[in-house]
Amino acid sequence: MTKQQEIEKIETHLMILAQNLGEYGGTLNIEESENEEVKTALMTMQRVLLDAFSELENQVNQLKK
Repeated sequence: MTKQQEIEKIETHLMILAQNLGEYGGTLNIEESENEEVKTALMTMQRVLLDAFSELENQVNQLKK
């Protein structure tokens, strides 16, 4: 796989993940959760997804150098 193909693959994953984050984030209603454990779990899942997105962005930026 060429460097350009690798960049395109990661960028495709970024677009899909961003779309899913937007759809998923809109359904969470974290602040409306009455149970603190549920609220913590939702916030943790959201953070994991955002971290994955950030890591993919970093990979693309490194490949573009």
